[in-house]
Amino acid sequence: MASTSQPSMNTQESYPFKSAHFDPVQISGTHVQHLLRKHIRFATASSLWCISIEGFKTSQNYLNGDSSLATALDNLELTRESKERRVDVFFGWLRNSANISLSLPMFLRLAEDTAIPPQFIEVLSSNNGCYASSQVIDESSDIYFKMPWGPYFNGTAYFGYHIYTRRAIALSLFDRTMHDDFIEIYSKGGSSATDPLAVLSLLIIESRKHLEGERRKVDDIVVKRESETGTTFINVRDQIVAPIEAYASLYNRVQDTNQHVMYFERTVEFQVGLVHFLIQQHDALTKIRFDASADSSERIRVKVGAQRVTDSLNMSATLIEQMLEQVRTLAARIKIQIALVEGRFNQYNSENTVSIARETRRDSVSMKTIAALTMVFLPGTFTSALFSMTFFNADPVEAGGDLRVSSSWWIYAAVTIPLTIAVLMCWILWIRYRGDGLGITQSGFLRHNVMWLKGKVTRNHKRS
Repeated sequence: MASTSQPSMNTQESYPFKSAHFDPVQISGTHVQHLLRKHIRFATASSLWCISIEGFKTSQNYLNGDSSLATALDNLELTRESKERRVDVFFGWLRNSANISLSLPMFLRLAEDTAIPPQFIEVLSSNNGCYASSQVIDESSDIYFKMPWGPYFNGTAYFGYHIYTRRAIALSLFDRTMHDDFIEIYSKGGSSATDPLAVLSLLIIESRKHLEGERRKVDDIVVKRESETGTTFINVRDQIVAPIEAYASLYNRVQDTNQHVMYFERTVEFQVGLVHFLIQQHDALTKIRFDASADSSERIRVKVGAQRVTDSLNMSATLIEQMLEQVRTLAARIKIQIALVEGRFNQYNSENTVSIARETRRDSVSMKTIAALTMVFLPGTFTSALFSMTFFNADPVEAGGDLRVSSSWWIYAAVTIPLTIAVLMCWILWIRYRGDGLGITQSGFLRHNVMWLKGKVTRNHKRS
């Protein structure tokens, strides 16, 4: 076991630092400094809580901002004694407490005094979540895991157990949402457990309860989105169906809910894998402890304590797997809402498009009528203006006031009538040619391309 004296090092001049426990090839001091600033925010801005167990005698140390972390480590007296000794260290939030400064030398000392492997720091810096273990047969076993980063549940834990000295170290970093509940339960029942992994089984229980509370919140959000579309099967007292005009903003809310469900599903999936991982590690550690037991009474104690933890982990695995199925159901329900909102919104847009097309068609008919009248009158006007024809002449009143018609009126009719027919034919042919070239007409759009409106089946969408 490394000495409990504080390493003599200057954090400003010793990068990459060298230590008897940390290999600078595996991890640099810059990485640790970044870790302290970014990833262990719960430790750098919180208080420290320790439990030291020697046999079945328990001593608890609560530290606040007035206490020194170095003094606390000295009081723990971590040595490789032959008798059973166990130390659990928790970084968490305590009410009305000042901050404890966890500097780089203090972090190194805590890591060396508790023999935490350097790989644990790599686990701490993972945002995606991971769990790993290292076992040296007949000597020690290390387990460490990091929850995936997300808005629902964050935390990490390290557990180490020395087979022959029966010395266990547990270091946990969790946010304040579950810290108080875990400390209360652990102080009542965890310290007297006969299995070293009891602390991790309690962690799983508390995390499961916390996730169940978050699942209910997500469920409420999904039900609220369903009530806005009017498709919920749950009797919501204040159900308010959103008007179709508000579906654009509703679509954004549904997509936001879908992201929440996706993140939460990932969190629960990781929790399922973590529980099964701990079950495997517990079985392996129990076998090593059973084989290393000196007599039959100790083997019975190991077996009884291990069975309790096994039952707890198996129950947690079953409940978390059922929770995962519920979350996947929520994911399917919110996808239905996305499809429903998209379909209703597209139908609303289609109805508006058809309405615009009908108005355009009415305007087009009016324009065609005006154009037809223009085609009728324009040739006659053109012919009359071209030949300067005067068909009617009225004598003055003094001359009798007679109205006379020109004898050349037939020339006007002979030119104007064929010209008018020719102009109308050219106009009609041009309209048909233009419609065939575009491949669509307004009437064709209204007759053939409108989809499933008012219960009518279009030519392009027949029932199967």
